[in-house]
Amino acid sequence: MSRRTYQETLVSLIIIEGYTEEAFYPYVKECCFQNLRTQFRNLRGQGNPNKQVLREIYSFFTDYPDTLFRTYCCLDTETGNRSITPLDLAVIRNEAIERGFYNLLSVDAILADREIESWFFYDLDGIYDFLNVPPEERIMDAYNPAKDYGKFELQTLFRKYGERYIPGKKATSFFRSLDLNKIIAECTELRNGIDIIISQANDFTYMLSL
Repeated sequence: MSRRTYQETLVSLIIIEGYTEEAFYPYVKECCFQNLRTQFRNLRGQGNPNKQVLREIYSFFTDYPDTLFRTYCCLDTETGNRSITPLDLAVIRNEAIERGFYNLLSVDAILADREIESWFFYDLDGIYDFLNVPPEERIMDAYNPAKDYGKFELQTLFRKYGERYIPGKKATSFFRSLDLNKIIAECTELRNGIDIIISQANDFTYMLSL
């Protein structure tokens, strides 16, 4: 790394995929790492995630050249959709090294399999509560394993009980009605991602080449 004078704190740059994540991840921050120095960047839709992530890293690099930061890519895997270019951390890391992003310490990923809506099914009881589903109509193993379900199934369930699931900021009240601690306990991807962000928040070790 270049010898420079840096601020004593580092930033967790959390790159999210779209407006649903933009509404959901601040809830995660409030519950799990509200005291950490974070900044969110929204990719706002589909495209080549590797190029988009590098664009956001470059933007932060140029805006805050004297601030150390770690990057976390919070994207959907969208398993089964062959038209989606997969996230490739090796490509991003190598490109970041070649471009000389000297204040970038690491790049990691928190991947929702298959979509972020899949995570919500870990608190199925919370979904039923939000929809006012009578106890006798609740089938608690209807969406197991959660990773096999996503936005389409959630929208279908909402329609069944006279509601609409609209992704994005309009779903904020729904997100906040869920038991986030239960979701974290059941969802390995989210739990591990939160653990990584917290554990690295005060670690000034350069890890990009590892």
